[in-house]
Amino acid sequence: MIRHLILMGNSYTRGYRVALHRVCDASASPPDRRELMNAVRGLSTSYHSVVTDSTSWESVVKEDPYFFGVRVVDTLDEFISAVMEDRVLSKADVETYIKSVSNLPEKSIDTIIEECDRICNEVLGYPLYDPHKIDCASAHIIDESISSNRIVASSDGYAKLELINKVIATAKSTSPE
Repeated sequence: MIRHLILMGNSYTRGYRVALHRVCDASASPPDRRELMNAVRGLSTSYHSVVTDSTSWESVVKEDPYFFGVRVVDTLDEFISAVMEDRVLSKADVETYIKSVSNLPEKSIDTIIEECDRICNEVLGYPLYDPHKIDCASAHIIDESISSNRIVASSDGYAKLELINKVIATAKSTSPE
């Protein structure tokens, strides 16, 4: 039997989940994962162990459909690169979140985003989003839990989410009904 050791992460920017996949004999003790977990500290990841009768990734998917559609990378650097892209927001990330939690007029959303960016620069010392970052088309779903996860997964995500919510609350309180 074969033990599959799988480090999972998301790359919403690229539009897929990503995995670093290693195999070992299921009867042997799995290798110490502390070094690996230290390398990805601060990133949103999960670690999985699946036992199959083959070394193939296909056997993992057959054993557990949770892994269907996951892109497997060969190196830790590739994995980190894919997951790190989500640490930087795009303007569309912010816009999607605002649309998912408010029914503010479309014309005011750009103003809200500009205000959020200004406050982020003041409070955190850097822009809220990268104006040049372009995500895959399927990355932006108008759903509060999904779009808030995009914000939280970014650097200083909770602080960014809090400031965005404050700006939205202010806009709602001053918006004519």
